[in-house]
Amino acid sequence: MNTRHPPILSSADPLAKQMITWAHHRELHVEFCLPYVHVVRRVWIIGGKRQIRAHIHRCVVCTRALPRPMEQAMAPLPPEQATSVRALTCTVFDFAGPFHLQAAKGRGSRTTKGYVAVFVSFASKGIHLEDVGDLTTESLQDASLRFCGRRRKPAEL
Repeated sequence: MNTRHPPILSSADPLAKQMITWAHHRELHVEFCLPYVHVVRRVWIIGGKRQIRAHIHRCVVCTRALPRPMEQAMAPLPPEQATSVRALTCTVFDFAGPFHLQAAKGRGSRTTKGYVAVFVSFASKGIHLEDVGDLTTESLQDASLRFCGRRRKPAEL
């Protein structure tokens, strides 16, 4: 093996193609670098880098071993989320909780249940939190009145 003055082969030569195939199989179907090193140690192929890459690209074993990842298909957004409007124009709400609230620190202080009304902007995902005492309709109306007083009345709720 003469690495100082290797024989020069054309890329169309069948011996060059056999040498590339041999190096690719010898290195167990790895990427470009190792087959290229093994080929260059034995023979110099004109346009060898391009030929090795093309051989790896056509290799059935490599194609099956490294499949392309599938892309997730995303459903179209609702028009409220697709258009740019000011925050909290189209708003949805939900309750979070219960949380155990303590009126004062110290021994003997009682805890009460408390909830949080979460108002979420459909367009910008901005949130507004309001504390609610219980899960009644009156509490929700009070929380929505406080929300509208602070953030303006939304177009849709």
